[in-house]
Amino acid sequence: MLATTVSQGILFDHLINIWEFNPCPVSGACNLYLLVDFKFQSRLYKHIASMFFKEVAFRMVGLFIERCLRTRSASP
Repeated sequence: MLATTVSQGILFDHLINIWEFNPCPVSGACNLYLLVDFKFQSRLYKHIASMFFKEVAFRMVGLFIERCLRTRSASP
């Protein structure tokens, strides 16, 4: 498990990221649990982020998957 937190930051009232990797029945694979919880300090930031959150989340997961595939293909 990988966890990061920010409390009372410049942009966020709080920000929590949890990445939890668990084994699965498929050889060489795993199940991933991802949690992102946050609250912005500013209503303006909250409004702007709400317009793009879904895109940002999909992009973040997509980049993670790409990195996993590159790392796995580079392994002996």
